[in-house]
Amino acid sequence: KSMMAELKKDEKLVSSLKNEMADKVRSFAEKIGILQSDRDNIVRERDVLKKKYNELKDLASVLHASNFRLMALHEKHNGKERETRKARKTDDLRISFDIDENRIAEDGTKSLYLSIKDPDGKLLSNASASGVVSTSNGSPLNYTIMKQIPLKQDEPVKDVTVDWKQDDDFKKGVYSIAIYNGGYKIGGGDVTLN
Repeated sequence: KSMMAELKKDEKLVSSLKNEMADKVRSFAEKIGILQSDRDNIVRERDVLKKKYNELKDLASVLHASNFRLMALHEKHNGKERETRKARKTDDLRISFDIDENRIAEDGTKSLYLSIKDPDGKLLSNASASGVVSTSNGSPLNYTIMKQIPLKQDEPVKDVTVDWKQDDDFKKGVYSIAIYNGGYKIGGGDVTLN
C-alpha cells in the first residue's frame, strides 16, 4: 500500500511538473512572439530612418554655386577675346562661377547642368551638347550644356568656366542662366545684350 501511495504521489508530482512546464513553454512562446514582433517593428523603424538619412544626405550633398560672372565675348581677328554688350558682336557667352565647399558631398566628378534661355524664354541648345535630366521632384529638365568638375570634400572649386557658342546670332535682350546639380537649382544670373 505504501508503495502505491508513493507511486500516486509521484504521478501527481510528475503531472504537476508537466503542467508547470507546459505553462512555462506557453509563456516563453508568448514572450518569443512579442520579441519577434518588437524586432520586426525595430527593423521597419530602422529602414525608415535609414531612408530619411539617405534623403537628407543626398540633399546636403547638392553643391552650391556662388560668385557669378557672366560675360558676352567678341573674338577679334587676332584670336583675342574682348567683353562686349552688343548682341551683333557677341560670339559666345562665358559663364564663370565658384562651387562652395561641401562637407557632405563625396570626392569625385560632379555634373553641373546649365540652362541658358534667350530673351524670348527659349532654351538655347544644340544636338551635341544639350539634353534632358530629371529635377529633384522627377520632372524633366532640358539643359543647354553639361559641365563636369572634379570635387574634393570640404574644398571649394574656384573659377569654373563654361563657354556657350551658337550657330545663330545672339538677339538683343536678357539671357537667363540657371545651374543645376542633383536635380536642384544651385544658382544663376542674367546678362543683357544691346
